[in-house]
Amino acid sequence: IANSRHIDVIEIDGASNNGVDAVRELRDSVGYSPSSGKYKVYIIDEVHMLSTSAFNALLKTLEEPPAHVVFILATTEVQKIPNTILSRCQRYDFRMISQQDIMQHLTHVCTNENVRFDKEALWLIARQAKGSMRDAQSLLDQIITYANGHITVASVTEQLGLVQRVLINSCLKSILDQDIAALSRVVADLSLAGADPMLFVEALLEQFRNLLMVKIQAQTHHVPIPIPESELELLQEWSKQVSEEDIHLLFDITLKGSQVLVRAAEPRLALEMLLLKLGSAPKIVSLSQLIENTNSTQSHATVSQPQKAKPATSPITSTERISIKPRASVSETPPEEVSLEQTLHNISDPWLKFVEMVRSSNGFLAALIEHTYIIEESATALRLGLPEKMAFLHDKVSDPKNLERLTAFIHNFWKKELQVSVEMVQSKPTTTMTPKEKAQHSEQEKRNKEREDIENHPMIQKANSLFKTEIRSIKQEKT
Repeated sequence: IANSRHIDVIEIDGASNNGVDAVRELRDSVGYSPSSGKYKVYIIDEVHMLSTSAFNALLKTLEEPPAHVVFILATTEVQKIPNTILSRCQRYDFRMISQQDIMQHLTHVCTNENVRFDKEALWLIARQAKGSMRDAQSLLDQIITYANGHITVASVTEQLGLVQRVLINSCLKSILDQDIAALSRVVADLSLAGADPMLFVEALLEQFRNLLMVKIQAQTHHVPIPIPESELELLQEWSKQVSEEDIHLLFDITLKGSQVLVRAAEPRLALEMLLLKLGSAPKIVSLSQLIENTNSTQSHATVSQPQKAKPATSPITSTERISIKPRASVSETPPEEVSLEQTLHNISDPWLKFVEMVRSSNGFLAALIEHTYIIEESATALRLGLPEKMAFLHDKVSDPKNLERLTAFIHNFWKKELQVSVEMVQSKPTTTMTPKEKAQHSEQEKRNKEREDIENHPMIQKANSLFKTEIRSIKQEKT
């Protein structure tokens, strides 16, 4: 099998034999018994390239395969295979190999072959393989031939056309230090080295990611990321001078710059401007820290004016948010622990109180009558009005069964028998509101009061005066 000479193991290229005729030939040949082995094995490589008609022709054979036949379907795009085929297969996903495992295997190969190597050079090969051991071994073969018995970082970089790690780290350090002059020298070195601008940006993005992982792992004490020990020590040292938010900002700027770089007529010029932009990117400071700094500055500037001592307060961290408790409102929906009797006690309007009582027992009926209002009430009858804009509800409210239920609720609430009728009203008095309109009006008043409380909060007023801003929207988070 390893030498491709076994007569019972047949490999078929799905990309070049993707028609229905090729599958028909396969279907005709599966009936023959194996010549020397126990099974007859058909390996269809790149099976996702088969046409729809070819899949349909293959389906019958997969449903009822002969006992001596085994099919192996190989693909890198399993989502393109029809579900009718997938449901009849056992699925095995081959995942990418970690850089650490690739590095260990390359070290083993070089040791057995008596090839001298630098660890950093093998790390470059493992990173370039992108999880494929086969690609890593192929690259290693090329490097061994080129390196004359000693694999170095320089030989790997030159042979694979990579950007020198020295330049990447030098660029990263200059960005973190906001050293524009050093960044200009990095751009000049890139031009002399003939590095591809896009490859450099991709390597820089990866290094920003590594820097963030190092900073996170310093807090969680996880296993270090798979990079050379010397590079890991550098990132650990540099991560102390930036916050996670700063790294996120630098990564976002670089990612957007890479999209511009693809379309740029002068990629090197675009890269130079991107690096200079990264070098002058602002540091992220929390709003509370800005306000504290401003207060501190103002207090130092007015030392001659004695002030009363203020009680000590704990500083606001960057993750804290302003919490403002809305003022209480009579129409405000009570908490869950408040009883129905307490709720009804706080409502002065009789019809609104009645609708809320009905809602606790029959939500559907309450949803219908919350759009009505009392036109006239006598000792024997109750006339309800329904605004013309809610005409589509008239038939449902006037339904005999709903009126019967409504009459029963009214009898329990008012303790008297009343004949209920519902009328369409073209022009409702402006001073009269339905329970639904009252609830909406109360909710709007509640929002207005909340906005007023937030606008009058000292921290918000301080922020507005510092940055000349205004509140555009207020988001209420669930707790």
